[in-house]
Amino acid sequence: MSKRLRQPSIERVPKKVHHSKKFRISVDLKKTADLKKALSEIYHAIENGLTLPSGSYRANVATTRDELLDTYGIMHLHLGSDRTRELLYLVQYSKYVVFLEVTDHIHFESVPVGNLLIQQHSKALADLSEQIAAQELSELEEKTVAIRNSLLRRRKSDGEVI
Repeated sequence: MSKRLRQPSIERVPKKVHHSKKFRISVDLKKTADLKKALSEIYHAIENGLTLPSGSYRANVATTRDELLDTYGIMHLHLGSDRTRELLYLVQYSKYVVFLEVTDHIHFESVPVGNLLIQQHSKALADLSEQIAAQELSELEEKTVAIRNSLLRRRKSDGEVI
């Protein structure tokens, strides 16, 4: 199972973006095109290893504590600017990111912080992690077979007895 990164910012390396099976948007993105655009820009930046749009991180992200990130490895990004109420909650791993939901600061108001978010997404995150691990293993096995077959063909073409 992959380990959640507890960094205050998204690594600037290309990462696949997945959505939790329980992914939901509980704010009206249609209300403002800016929110939809901000979500799209964040997605694009993560997939391409680019710097996130200005204002995606909270003010003083590098110097202030984030209990949700520290405790559960769940990040939140602001949609539009660090002053917007609308947040994208996500989990970052070394090779991929999982979007959990788009809502407001409600998960910082729960006691303990993030409790409802964890209840809603922990099984979906575990299932997705297992699915990705199985897929990576399958791809590795396919590459191993391809390399082995290539070596066998090369040996045969060199006249080596196999």
